[in-house]
Amino acid sequence: MLDVAKERLLSISKDPLAVNVHQHLHLLTHSPGYAAFFLTSLDRYERLLNAKPVLIQGVFFLLSVRYGGLAHSQSHNYVVPESVAGDPWKLLVAVMLLNKTAGRIAVPVFWTLMTRWPTPESLAKADPLEVEECIRCLGLQYTRARRLVALSAAYLELHDKPRSNCWHDSSTPISYLPGSGPYALDSYRIYCAGTDAWRTVMPRDKELVRYLKWRWAVHGVQWSPTLGVICPASETYIEQLIHELVTLNPYRPR
Repeated sequence: MLDVAKERLLSISKDPLAVNVHQHLHLLTHSPGYAAFFLTSLDRYERLLNAKPVLIQGVFFLLSVRYGGLAHSQSHNYVVPESVAGDPWKLLVAVMLLNKTAGRIAVPVFWTLMTRWPTPESLAKADPLEVEECIRCLGLQYTRARRLVALSAAYLELHDKPRSNCWHDSSTPISYLPGSGPYALDSYRIYCAGTDAWRTVMPRDKELVRYLKWRWAVHGVQWSPTLGVICPASETYIEQLIHELVTLNPYRPR
């Protein structure tokens, strides 16, 4: 077990000569039981990473996190709105399609829409009837199609203004954009508004709540959508959260 623990430690470290690596190696060598604790904790953390809530599926990306001061990278064959975090327009389009629609239905439509109209300029000029046909399977296609076109036009109008940096300001009031509401605003603040803006969001949407519970847990914190930060995340809480996230994952094999 000791050799396995040392091998795992070195495999997740960017710098095998770093001080924290030597500290772990010292504990593994001289503290009975630490190897089992280390492997159990690492396994739990990896299972937490792999239980990440899935909102949009279909793109490969690399997620880098920290574990006990060590760099740890996990490759996931799915993506949540971080994949469009650098493009607020795509995020707004995605959440408009996902709002009150199951992800397994809305996601393929999102990518089809992005293939046909990949920019706000192209969608702003699109024929609403063609957009309507593209999203028909989602329902409410008449209203949604026109809101998508109007959203793109309004986005361009705002984005072209000299104060375009406001897109990276967590206080930006984007909810006035056509078809946007609390879900879009919370999504924007979580995924687009800056490094720490997500920490202040208290969403009501159940998918965003699950995502934030996961994200806070990755940082070792137990969080609630009503109380905010509660306390350090215990092993029991992490295990319960992993079970909840895996069970509720819509892309989990049945």
